[in-house]
Amino acid sequence: MLTVPINPNDHRPIYEQIYLYIRDAITRGELRESQKLPSTRALADHLAVSRNTVAGAYDQLLSEGYLTAREKSGYYVSPIPGLIDQQPAALSGTATAASEAADPPAAGTAAVPVRYDFRPNQLDPELFPYKHWNRLQTEVMRDAGLSLFSLGDRRGEPALREAIAAHLAAHRGFVCDPDHMIIGAGADYLLQLLSQCLSQTASVAIEEPSYLKACRIFVGLGRTVCPISMDQSGMNPALLRKTAASVIYLTPSHQYPLGMIMPIGRKQALLNWAKEDPSRIIIEDDHDSEFRYAGKPIPALKGLDLNDQVVYIGTFSRSIAPAIRIGFMVLPERLHAVYRSRLGHYASTVSRIDQTILARFLADGSYERHVNRCRKIYRSRHDALLQVLQDYGSEIILRGQNAGMHLAISLRGTLPGESIAEKEDKIKECLRSEGILVDTLHEYCMRAGGSDAYGPTILLGYGSLPGEKIQSGVRLLMQILSRHSTETI
Repeated sequence: MLTVPINPNDHRPIYEQIYLYIRDAITRGELRESQKLPSTRALADHLAVSRNTVAGAYDQLLSEGYLTAREKSGYYVSPIPGLIDQQPAALSGTATAASEAADPPAAGTAAVPVRYDFRPNQLDPELFPYKHWNRLQTEVMRDAGLSLFSLGDRRGEPALREAIAAHLAAHRGFVCDPDHMIIGAGADYLLQLLSQCLSQTASVAIEEPSYLKACRIFVGLGRTVCPISMDQSGMNPALLRKTAASVIYLTPSHQYPLGMIMPIGRKQALLNWAKEDPSRIIIEDDHDSEFRYAGKPIPALKGLDLNDQVVYIGTFSRSIAPAIRIGFMVLPERLHAVYRSRLGHYASTVSRIDQTILARFLADGSYERHVNRCRKIYRSRHDALLQVLQDYGSEIILRGQNAGMHLAISLRGTLPGESIAEKEDKIKECLRSEGILVDTLHEYCMRAGGSDAYGPTILLGYGSLPGEKIQSGVRLLMQILSRHSTETI
């Protein structure tokens, strides 16, 4: 019997809750094409609601085409080709970050319902602090009223910048001037803004593999991007010195996507590189520093920046919700002066209402409590993933444990192919055909062969899946790969 969770505290009518639940189950592939639904009477009895309530939900689903009614037979899930959101995979060198979309089915084939979504950056929406956020929104509208609808500080609300500065001092190990902070709609927007503060001739060195959106932003703005291979400590300074780059982009506290932590010696070596030329800049993207599961949080590189040459970028999209779209950037004095003279006319791209809500969320300690709660839940999922992967220790190499919301898994025995990228593509397609979505490492590389040093590698995210589903999904994943494997690397 179909079990629909009915929330008596939900402001929406019960028929709408039933409609939304069934609709979403169809779009996620949990209810499959031609699957028969319970009769209105049977579902009403099961849920202890009136038959008219269920009939109203079914009528809405019928009118929108999600269900088909067959005379004297009942209600069935309609065939809806391409309903599940699956988009083309990116190619090395021009890739979109693969976590943004799934692959489409091959031409002429039916879409395979998603059973397990292991892509990185998938968060659990159930962890969003809805009630408290809603209460703060009510308070903000009551207290500030119409004043929030006028143009505020173009850099962002002073109260929010001050609250973030206090948070950084307490949790990231450095003190910053709130006046040097810019609030914007996510790290991607801030990188575009930052690029306009840099010298027009500055080229950018970026880790390989890396967060490819950053690469595409710099390339799209006409900059030369130099991919730099990494060793076990991160970006290799010897390779960096062979380039003409005057700017480097890093994720030192938790390298994305491999998960390594940059040791203090390597951080100092890169700071020394910057110190040799006052025009050099290091961009530190501290994308998920809140989620570390063993030991203390890794101090920010910015905390070692005695020469004021590090730009620090952070976001709340990972720790609260992607839709919040609030990020921030702390500029060194030299770049802040450039910003004031060239870009001071830019208005903040985040609603003043949302900024004020977040300022209160930070100031009253709610953010810290929320992160602590999420960290506990994500740690349990991380541990569940590690536990099941222990059974396959001879078949895999783990990378990036104890932080973030994904692991990188290098496979020893895999499908055949002419290159590592081709092997990874075959692995991904093999899994996708069974309803399992993953990212592969070469999709995060700018150069063909950029991931070859690591062998065939997939990324397994655990942010949106409960522990028991993580374990069943990984077992199925390994069974599929074992069944199809014909070559040992």
